Order: sequence, then structure tokens, then C-alpha cells
Amino acid sequence: IAHYHRLAEGFRAALKALNIKVFTEDKALSNVLTVFYVPDGINPKEIIKEMVERYGIRIAGGQEQFANSLLRVTTIGNIAERDIISTVGILEMMLKEKGAIKEVGVGVKAAMDYFLNTK
Repeated sequence: IAHYHRLAEGFRAALKALNIKVFTEDKALSNVLTVFYVPDGINPKEIIKEMVERYGIRIAGGQEQFANSLLRVTTIGNIAERDIISTVGILEMMLKEKGAIKEVGVGVKAAMDYFLNTK
């Protein structure tokens, strides 16, 4: 449980650094799934498709009425810090290519800082 909590918090630190809003209220956050809003003007289905086709990283979209506004990343299974860091990095690349962020590295740095400062 502690391992998955740490991965989820590292991922959420990256989202915060990127000014990406988490969908879930703080009191209901999960250790195994983080749901977050995509920046305005970004199609989450394009992000999902490109991440898996170009980089082999699977993330999920929102469901039903949230299909065009949310993405979901799991932090359970056979994953570690390296998987979170690479997912954040690829997500940043996608957002930069689509003009949603100006530079890459902010989220990766936040995740790495979190992992370096927690055990």
C-alpha cells in the first residue's frame, strides 16, 4: 500500500507542477488511480493513441460524459518510479507538441524530487 501511495503521490506532484488539475477531491484520492483533466483544447483520445502507438505507454481516458475531458493513470501492478517518470515525460512531450505547455521537464523534475525526498 505504501509503495502505491508513493507512486501516486509522485505522479500527482508532477501534475501539480504542470498546473494540471486532479479530478478527485483530496479526501477521496486513490493510491492506485489518478484521474485528471486534460488542458483546454487537447483531445484526450489523441494523447492515449499517441502514447501507446509511439511509446508503448498505456493510459486511459475518462468514461461517459468525461470521455473528452479526463485522462486516467494507474499506479498499481508491476511498476516503479521509473515508470511514473517515463509516463510523465512522455505526457509532457505530447502536451508540448500540442501547444499545451511551453517547456518539458517541469513535471519530471517534480516527480523525481518527490521520489528523492520520500522513502
